[in-house]
Amino acid sequence: MGKIGAPQLMHVFGQAPVTLPGKRTVSSPQGVAPQATVTATGRSFQGINEGDTLAVTVDPDSETAGFFIADVEPDGPNTIKVRAGNYSGAAISFGSRDIAVTVLENRGYRQTFAISSYMGGDEFLAGVDSETATACIFKTVNSFGSVYPVYSVPGAKCVRQFLILDDDEILAICADQGVIVKSVDGGDTWDCKGRRGTETALFCAEVEGGERSGRNNVLVGSATGNLWFSADAGDSWVNKGCVAGTHDQVWGLIWLSGTGAAAKYLALLNDSGSTYPPALYLVSGYGDQRTFLQFIGDAGDDIQGYIRLASGAFLIGLSDGSVNRFDDLESPAASHFNLRTFAPSEDKPRAFAQWTDGTVLLGGQDAGYLWRSDDDGVTFVREHRVGFLDAVISLRAIGNDMVVMGCGQGFTTGKPYKATVYRAMRCQFD
Repeated sequence: MGKIGAPQLMHVFGQAPVTLPGKRTVSSPQGVAPQATVTATGRSFQGINEGDTLAVTVDPDSETAGFFIADVEPDGPNTIKVRAGNYSGAAISFGSRDIAVTVLENRGYRQTFAISSYMGGDEFLAGVDSETATACIFKTVNSFGSVYPVYSVPGAKCVRQFLILDDDEILAICADQGVIVKSVDGGDTWDCKGRRGTETALFCAEVEGGERSGRNNVLVGSATGNLWFSADAGDSWVNKGCVAGTHDQVWGLIWLSGTGAAAKYLALLNDSGSTYPPALYLVSGYGDQRTFLQFIGDAGDDIQGYIRLASGAFLIGLSDGSVNRFDDLESPAASHFNLRTFAPSEDKPRAFAQWTDGTVLLGGQDAGYLWRSDDDGVTFVREHRVGFLDAVISLRAIGNDMVVMGCGQGFTTGKPYKATVYRAMRCQFD
């Protein structure tokens, strides 16, 4: 096959102007004194974050002498405060004006931690985490040629995963502090379902039948080792308790087979205390039944990335740099490939994806390389360094020709943070 072309930086979140779609109206009420300003609050723009630096423009067709915008600033998630007034006593102007808002930058955006699966129409969602404000969900309708913010998640600094239930219903699973938000219109608007108990982070989610199954049964795994279950597509939740007292992180969930109480899932567990190796469990009964399958790696290792391949095999990446391939879940790994052999600084096989022709793609977090496998995940070939000192955090494949990578520098180089998206194309050679 042809090689993968050099990754291309598509957007640096928070470091390039982003004009929000649509307009809002701000009023200059009657009775304001000449040369005075008034404050119009509560003007809702989706995606406004408290760390944003903003600019505002007034629709020229609606301007009249004497009216101006004095200032605009975020006023909590998804809202702005606008200061407007009259320019002089000679031309007092009342009424309303349409304004457009542009996000100039937000230097608190750290990493593109989550990218949704391909939504059709060149649409994706990207979750960008923040150290200083709240996580922001961006949307693109041109495969990351440009993006615009659609929601700033209250009470969460990081979107860990998008889970598409059907073409319109989407859940965003968040960390800091275990929040879930839901969209029923393809990610344009969102409804916060609140925090799950006292959870500090939610790591993963899976819907019965896999993404786009159209079913309502959803499992979520947490940073305390608990499973949460929803029978109504994420509107309400029940805590099913800890999967295993030995492990405190449900890092991954994969639907295997079945429906209803007979549905089976693979749960991938980590022990942050480093007493036990990572473990695989079989989960059924809406999360009530848990069966231990096997340990993988050693105590102190963590599961990083994972994928169920089209062939039925499983790939699980560990923090020792290894990619472990399992033909079934109860037997030892059928193959063991270590990225350190070719990139000594690469300890975290973080994100996997697969093209429809079977090609397996892998993004490494520590060294930031893109890798390719043409033998169903048995061996990998290093393709490119993604950006400069960028960590690959999330990965999505489209058809047989493109891969989109969510990256950042928050875990590798410290501030200033840089949330980025790259994409790479397949290059065919005759």
